[in-house]
Amino acid sequence: MLDRAANKSGIMAQTPPGSEGDPGTAQDPYIPRLTLLGYNTRGTPMAFSKEAFSYAWHGSGRKWDAAPLQIGGGAIGGFLIWYWGLKVPSEILDNPALSGVVAIIIGAIIGAIVAFILRLLWWPFHKYLEPCGGLRAFLPSALRAKMLPIFLMGAGVVAFVGLFGTGAVLFAVRSAYSLQSSSMYEPLPKDAKFKLDNQVFWFVPQPYTPKEAREILEGAEELDNFLSGKMIPAILSLKDLVTPLSQRIKDAGGPKQLQLQLREADTSQLIPIFQEAMLVWGKYPTHRADIDFFFLEGGKFGTFRGHLHALEAKLQVLPEEHSQVVVDAIVGPAQSAFIGAIEGYRGELGAFHQRLETAKPEFRSLLNRP
Repeated sequence: MLDRAANKSGIMAQTPPGSEGDPGTAQDPYIPRLTLLGYNTRGTPMAFSKEAFSYAWHGSGRKWDAAPLQIGGGAIGGFLIWYWGLKVPSEILDNPALSGVVAIIIGAIIGAIVAFILRLLWWPFHKYLEPCGGLRAFLPSALRAKMLPIFLMGAGVVAFVGLFGTGAVLFAVRSAYSLQSSSMYEPLPKDAKFKLDNQVFWFVPQPYTPKEAREILEGAEELDNFLSGKMIPAILSLKDLVTPLSQRIKDAGGPKQLQLQLREADTSQLIPIFQEAMLVWGKYPTHRADIDFFFLEGGKFGTFRGHLHALEAKLQVLPEEHSQVVVDAIVGPAQSAFIGAIEGYRGELGAFHQRLETAKPEFRSLLNRP
């Protein structure tokens, strides 16, 4: 009776021609031949048929509104984006509506692809089990009395894996959160500016955005190159112009002639160079105050020129006929103050360069933030 029912339902497979009496090639009439992943049970390669692709596609691509597909696709898509380290443009992340749409599209596409691949891989089993009424109908008839214990064992394994995996993930997340929380509430070290992403910043004054950090760093580097290439050589030439003072007065032809040379150097060299520095500085108007933090720290150039003008005034009143004692008494203090201003200003420019070089690693850390 079972044979007749099987023949009516098409389950029984006919013995291939030429295999009669050959036990090595005869096929069991009650078990259809199984095709797994493109290979039949006899090892003959078989490509996926159009029917297989149709089965896989109908089960994934035409069910975009299925909730399991959306949830599973979104979860898998988010995990793959995180695992592969894919960077989403900030223009998308900063737009809540656009980022939501992109997340839905990515999740739907990945979910459809994953479902399609899984159903395509399941196709050989589906083809094998379809004449038997599917997996639910096949297992009870195949396992019979062993069905219940096997089911219980399988359920136990699945529950163990699920609970253990959930616990492991929860443990890792809470451990990372506790470490982050403990580091967030640690007191800021003395003289540190701020703390960001567990990194202490000692020189950069505030947590700039990557764009701000790039503009400030570019402006400070351009200004540093200009000062090192033009400003420092100019002030050193002024120092040579008044050292030694008595000899320079004699070489110039008198104190008033030397005073005119200093004024000429001021108007034709120092002021144009400083104005050119302001042009460089003016290219970054949004962050001018921030660049000034690394630059002169407020007005040292004016102080330096003030000592220059004081030296010019003393040379103006120095008699043409004078002795070394008179020079030291009238012009000596002004010359010493001017030389000290030159060294101080040169030191400020060097300190600016040193502050910038020291802060560059911190600026680069801000640049590399997502």
